[in-house]
Amino acid sequence: MAEPPQSVAEIRVRRALAHHPAVRDLADGPLVAVHGGLGNDAWSAEHNGVRCFVRLGAAGAAEFGVDRGAECVLLGAVAAAGFAPGVIACDAETGLLVTDFVEGRSWSVEDAGREANLRRIGALLRRLHAHEIPRHLRTVSFEQQAAGLGARLAGLVDDRACDLALRDRAQPVFARLAGRPPART
Repeated sequence: MAEPPQSVAEIRVRRALAHHPAVRDLADGPLVAVHGGLGNDAWSAEHNGVRCFVRLGAAGAAEFGVDRGAECVLLGAVAAAGFAPGVIACDAETGLLVTDFVEGRSWSVEDAGREANLRRIGALLRRLHAHEIPRHLRTVSFEQQAAGLGARLAGLVDDRACDLALRDRAQPVFARLAGRPPART
């Protein structure tokens, strides 16, 4: 039986896997697509009985403010602290990320609204925000990020009324944030 044709993303991720010494063995194995991301491509993979999550970052992500180098540093730190799956490989240049696979399911609206779950999220966020931040990471300005995204979208969306309404809603929020001393979280 013939193998199904590979997508461009699968060809790219296999190439990235083959060039990374820590995950080279995954390049020739089966990859099962994981759906649900907005811009990245993702798969589950298995090697020697160990299941992994494989993500290949979307091309051009840096244009939207994605900093893969900072992502690698942060993911390593939160994984070491027990907040995230273990990082097996993270390559900022190619956007390749391989982590331990965590079985789970997406929450429903009801799950997200349950008081016990909200308390769990709050406790986790308190622990996360109390954790020391890795040094030498750039600071992200949400106002600058929003302005940059808005400028990019302006050429794609022809709805000035919507654009102005969003800007009017956003300005007081950004002004309130600018009036607070920045909290590094």
